[in-house]
Amino acid sequence: MNKAEKISSIIRCPKCYGELYLSMPDVNCVNPLCGAKYVFENNCPVLMTPEDKAHLQMFLSKHSAQTVPAFNNKFRMRFLPPGPCYDPRRNERLKRFWSTFSEEAIIIDIGSQSAKLREDVINFDLAPFQNVNLVGNALRIPVVDNSVDGVINTGVLEHVEDVDQVIKEIHRILKPNGVFYIEIPFMQGYHPDPTDFQRLTYQGLERSLKNFKIEEMDVSSGPYSNICWAIRETIALTSNTDRGFTWLWIIAGWLTFWIKYFDRFVVGKRFAHRVASSYYVIATKQVKEEGVNS
Repeated sequence: MNKAEKISSIIRCPKCYGELYLSMPDVNCVNPLCGAKYVFENNCPVLMTPEDKAHLQMFLSKHSAQTVPAFNNKFRMRFLPPGPCYDPRRNERLKRFWSTFSEEAIIIDIGSQSAKLREDVINFDLAPFQNVNLVGNALRIPVVDNSVDGVINTGVLEHVEDVDQVIKEIHRILKPNGVFYIEIPFMQGYHPDPTDFQRLTYQGLERSLKNFKIEEMDVSSGPYSNICWAIRETIALTSNTDRGFTWLWIIAGWLTFWIKYFDRFVVGKRFAHRVASSYYVIATKQVKEEGVNS
């Protein structure tokens, strides 16, 4: 199947989870008791109920802060420094992740924004950004139960209102033994996009993923990425104005970004997780044994 066929085979009405009929520019629920209608935007189906849209608009209007307060100026964006985080094992880790799937596998990147990890990955987000293939609410994913082989979720869980509900939804749509890949910050600074609600420790992740089997959990960006981030922010906060903070953040970023590369020597150490910038988890959906109560 190509990507469009994969999408049409798994999407469902977010209101009743009934089947959908796609005929651009319209998307219609075939359930006569529902009859909900949706639309295409930027060539991707937008599967959000009116309630979801209203909630999203209210949510965004209350959380308009951004990571760097005056960075939306085009002139200042020309001086963007390298990011403060370094994950020396990411390419090798993702290579192992991809190797577990066949060409026919259905993989969704939830909260992808405009990133494109691979051509065959379905990008899912709350707005039709560039490269997004499906729009919906992660708290009520418009996808049929037990239909997805893999879910990717990188740098997203800290921004959602209800972590447990999003993880519950991911568990619902994954096939038995489906793979869940997560990257999540631990000691990173505040970075609203447009919100920033929480951080999770190893124990917090284990609790949130109690219905999954954790195959791997380790440091992604390590302590030196954390130090790099903290120095950048600490220098910038000496200014009380948006413009001053932003310029100090830019200057400090260029002066200190190289610190993160020391993570190459420490991310595999036993205690690196105690002050790491971020973690990764690879987990699988557990299969319930017949006759065993949940």
